[in-house]
Amino acid sequence: MRLQWREILLILATLALMLLIITPFINLYGRFTSLDGTVGAIDHPELWLNSDPLTMITYFFGDIFCPQIMSRSFILNGSQMAFCIRDVSVLIGIVAGLVFSYTEFSKMIGFRKSILMISYAFIILMIDWAIQHTMDVDVAISRILTGTFFGFALMCVLSSYENLIRRM
Repeated sequence: MRLQWREILLILATLALMLLIITPFINLYGRFTSLDGTVGAIDHPELWLNSDPLTMITYFFGDIFCPQIMSRSFILNGSQMAFCIRDVSVLIGIVAGLVFSYTEFSKMIGFRKSILMISYAFIILMIDWAIQHTMDVDVAISRILTGTFFGFALMCVLSSYENLIRRM
């Protein structure tokens, strides 16, 4: 049996999400805090370099790809997750969107509606980012909602495009 792109992506996204959730729990309580840094730079290798391989990989990628601001992170086992609330929420939305793509309801959306959905999701995400950035506020629930909606809409576009191609 050959796996399709959706199955592969669902497996990878679910594993990544599980890794992000599990990593704080396989370490001492509160080991990873105040990770604030710069995207594109390795800011805190002293915290994760001497850890187990799962922790090293997870926090290495978080250190490079996410600013890891404490107030913008989920806290599990007293530690920040390796990625911020919005990034984790996008991943949750991707997993949810992929699961949704296997339902009959997903076929009702269609390609045009999914394009509108991702457009709205992107606009809302950017408006939320702009408001929070310019007003220097951190509203976790809006980061969770906009991130999840964007990840979900992204998977709806990809699956509806696949459905469109199959019908041609």
